[in-house]
Amino acid sequence: ISQTELLSIIIGSLSGVAHLHDYNIWHRDLKLENLFRTDSGTIKLFDLGLGLHASGEFTKSLVGTPAYASPEQVNLIYDRDSSGYSSKHDMFQLAVIYFILVAGYHPFVPKTGNVKLRNKKTFENIRGKEIRLRQNETIPYDQRILTLINKCGSKDPKARPTAKEALRMAIDISKEIETEGRIEGAKQVSVL
Repeated sequence: ISQTELLSIIIGSLSGVAHLHDYNIWHRDLKLENLFRTDSGTIKLFDLGLGLHASGEFTKSLVGTPAYASPEQVNLIYDRDSSGYSSKHDMFQLAVIYFILVAGYHPFVPKTGNVKLRNKKTFENIRGKEIRLRQNETIPYDQRILTLINKCGSKDPKARPTAKEALRMAIDISKEIETEGRIEGAKQVSVL
């Protein structure tokens, strides 16, 4: 997808999640299948069936799609000293979605093996691998966008931005890229 389209999806999905979080609602099942883009380009979040109106800062309920589990949720599965997970779980799920859009593959799901082995390896990968996107020939997006995705996918939930913080960052990045494009375009015209 184009960089403009990617930013539109990032900004739209972050806007929706920020709105939910404003009302202490955590989606908890964000995945590609639960994002919808209308003909006008608006991003809609689907399937709030696992949504939680949070009364506290953390929960320990194990719900959602395993391939999109956050490290802190996987720690609960393995009963590893975890206080539970917070709204930052949604941010990790968004990072996985953005990774798939950028790289063309899931960062944690192995391509082979039966379902049980794949789930086990997926959980191991979620706990062991970092989301680290770098601009290269196959990932041609601006590094600022990739850095935002990396931050949202941080293993440490405290290091992840809130949805509002990430939305502000994405909007700023979009404006900077747009301004730089205008400046570059003006330079090309003045050279002619």
